[in-house]
Amino acid sequence: MFSSIRVRLTLWYLLVFGSLLVAFSLYIYSLVSDDMHKRFDASLLRTSQSMANYFSEFGDRSNVEEEARDTISSLKEGRESAAIFREDHLLAANNDDVVAAVTSTRILEVSGPDRKPAFATEPDLNKRLVVFPFQYKGVNYMSAVLEPLDKLEGEIGHIRKLFLFGFSAVLLSAAAGGFVLAQKSLRPMVTISGQAERISAKNLNERLKVRNPDDELGRLARVFNALLSRLDTSFRVMREFMADASHELRTPLTIIHGEAQVSLSKNHSENEYRESLTIIQDQAKRMAGIVSDMLALARADAGEQHLSMEDLYFSRRISLCQAGL
Repeated sequence: MFSSIRVRLTLWYLLVFGSLLVAFSLYIYSLVSDDMHKRFDASLLRTSQSMANYFSEFGDRSNVEEEARDTISSLKEGRESAAIFREDHLLAANNDDVVAAVTSTRILEVSGPDRKPAFATEPDLNKRLVVFPFQYKGVNYMSAVLEPLDKLEGEIGHIRKLFLFGFSAVLLSAAAGGFVLAQKSLRPMVTISGQAERISAKNLNERLKVRNPDDELGRLARVFNALLSRLDTSFRVMREFMADASHELRTPLTIIHGEAQVSLSKNHSENEYRESLTIIQDQAKRMAGIVSDMLALARADAGEQHLSMEDLYFSRRISLCQAGL
């Protein structure tokens, strides 16, 4: 299966496209996840700030602990655990988890002097803590809010599932599209292969059809057509050479055959036999020369022998022939 160019092109396309898609999906997922965490922290901070404002604006009683309990009871969500501290002493809390979280993270020591909001995550409780420092009647206070992360993690998990489902769907669509594109791109190659299979030594005059001579397949077809032209020329020269060689060999063979028949037809004198054998010997030498020339041409064509080319005038050739040379 992997020997098919179509399949290999599809796999390479999937590898490159899938890598880019994974990198892009991870980048988007990280941005969305980070934004959701920031929004969650901002919501926690707003809740903590609202508690501080409520405590500061509506706390007109002398009992700050009762004011702190009233402030905590004003929370509407019901999922948060809240507490209010004066300096590092607890005034009120609606859940022991928030007190434990504040104590375990020692966030009071960090947030109090700096007068800045501080965040911390409780991995054992899977909750997020925020502590907001504020002042009331010249005294330092802190409002702490602890909220579970399961809702946020559920939303992020839902987005992660959407990314995985979308990634699988897009990858399958890309595989189908890549296969179709590879098949369409290689269709001219299949056509050229079919045309080349129909060409043999009997029809070397046929040529491949070139639809677009300027693209890669068009150049390949032109190169193949040039190769066919050279092969056609070589085969034609070889056929002509074989015909000429057959004609050249037929004459001495006919003479040898005729002399042999004449010599065997009846008894002849010694001089007549010697004359016939001389003729046969001359024609055999002529045949040997023709065969030697054929071998030399074959070796030269194969590159095994170098031929020395020289000019020859026909008038000189004719005179040599007449002289018997």
